[in-house]
Amino acid sequence: MNGKGKGAIVFEAFGRPARRSKGDGILFPAHQITMPSKKAPTADKKEGKKEGKKKSGAKIGQGHVTIPRGVTTIRANAFSRRSDLTHVTIPKGVTTIGDKAFYRCSALTKVTIREGVEKIGYGAFSECDALTHVTIPEGVTEIEGIAFAGCIKLEKVTIPRSVTDIERATFSGCTALTHVTIRGKVKEIAQAAFADCKSLEHVVIPGSVTRIGDSAFYRCWSLVDVVMNQGKDETMIGWSAFGNCIQLKRIEIPKNVTEIKDSAFFNCQSLEHVVIPRRVTRIHKWTFAGCTALESVEIQEGVTEIEEGAFEKCKSLIEVVIPKSVIRIGRNAFRRCTSLKSVILNEGLKEIMTDAFDECESLRNLVIPKGAHRTTGRWGV
Repeated sequence: MNGKGKGAIVFEAFGRPARRSKGDGILFPAHQITMPSKKAPTADKKEGKKEGKKKSGAKIGQGHVTIPRGVTTIRANAFSRRSDLTHVTIPKGVTTIGDKAFYRCSALTKVTIREGVEKIGYGAFSECDALTHVTIPEGVTEIEGIAFAGCIKLEKVTIPRSVTDIERATFSGCTALTHVTIRGKVKEIAQAAFADCKSLEHVVIPGSVTRIGDSAFYRCWSLVDVVMNQGKDETMIGWSAFGNCIQLKRIEIPKNVTEIKDSAFFNCQSLEHVVIPRRVTRIHKWTFAGCTALESVEIQEGVTEIEEGAFEKCKSLIEVVIPKSVIRIGRNAFRRCTSLKSVILNEGLKEIMTDAFDECESLRNLVIPKGAHRTTGRWGV
């Protein structure tokens, strides 16, 4: 046995023979445990009771698995695609749940993870269609990508303080998820972490978060309000992070946000008001394009550029004040803002690109500062 893995016991899978592992020590011997087979005997059969008594002491019930004491690691794919598994209890002592360990366990409804687990592997519980309840204890430091992706009946989840990153697509496609609690030490919500969580209504993002990744909450159709608590460090909102959240009405962008990427709030059709904080220097392409209910936007001093299509098709927008810090308004920036009546441009503006105000049919008041010029095409008014 390799000294590195001395004392470690790894549970590989039920019904599979044990073999020596190069790096992890001894696998749990197959002859010391009996797990339910695909045609598991009923609990009242004498043979089943006899087997349960003389084996390792694992708690065995119809569809219910309790991992025995002494096991430290549940290996990759150990229980994947089991259609008869309904409940799992991960006991103290287990530190790692391997990649896709319970992948596509179609009847699995409840997972209880005791304290001591540190890592939940890539896709560990992904596509468990019946899973409604999971307990993630304090002490878990890693929840790898797509760990719970496609768990279409999962309704509630709490991310403990010990987790610092919610990785790529961890809960993507959890279409029944209505409630998420993110504790205060998470630093990153990665790409597509909650994408297509179509029942999610409210999210509170703690001030510890410094990065909301691309498409993090993309197409969360029921999301009504987002609370972003202010933190001490600079924070970035990624590409299409809240794109196509068509019910989103309220989001307060805190002062420590310094960058809002392309299409971050694209097609948020119910968003009514937004304030761009002064530490944001650029409103990127199509950031608020298609926000058809947006009535007012406050752009604070500090923004230097409004890029292409940033507010295109914001059909409810009535008035815009462009601060002195803005030196450039990009192509189609306010195109098809059909209710826009007044735009106040300040002396710092140097360049207005083609069709910046094209098809703004209600626009009656637009005074171009003396120093500003256009590159090509029309003013669009």
